[in-house]
Amino acid sequence: MKKKNITTDDLAEMVQKGFKEVDEKLKRGFGEVDEKLENKFNSLENEMKIIRKHQIAHTIYRDEFEILETRVKYLENILNLHPKN
Repeated sequence: MKKKNITTDDLAEMVQKGFKEVDEKLKRGFGEVDEKLENKFNSLENEMKIIRKHQIAHTIYRDEFEILETRVKYLENILNLHPKN
């Protein structure tokens, strides 16, 4: 076998090619990780929206509660179910 003389330019091209291959593999790998993370974050965001809607739907605000409390006391008094204080 005849030995081939490798110049510094040849060596630089080989190293550059190696770095490009590694860079492409890393980009693909990180791209997959990014996609998985984005999907998980979107899923969590959707679940949080559902939870918020559920909490809001089952929330009674203080002023609403006081109005209802007043109305119930009024009806209890009318029906003589609760003596007046």
